[in-house]
Amino acid sequence: MDPNERAFPETFVVGGHACAGAWDAERYKVRIPCTAQPGVQVGDLIVRQSDTGNVQLRVVGLRFVEGEGSRIGAEQPHLLTLDVEDVTAVVFRSRKPRPQ
Repeated sequence: MDPNERAFPETFVVGGHACAGAWDAERYKVRIPCTAQPGVQVGDLIVRQSDTGNVQLRVVGLRFVEGEGSRIGAEQPHLLTLDVEDVTAVVFRSRKPRPQ
């Protein structure tokens, strides 16, 4: 496994394109190395793909830093950091139990 795969082991779909990234579940942040600023905006949905199923995440904040990817050892020169909320979990929490 190369260093980029270790640092960014997960797959996210952003703007219809699959890309490698890292998920910080404690802080609800996604970090994605990139070569150019992607067309993602606050309010957009992205998808975190995994073997156990996909999770929809809504972008509530973002930061694009040129040169940050290279600084942390990523193959891509820039880094996109997204603040997200887990839309999939909200749907499950808001479901009311069925009457018996």
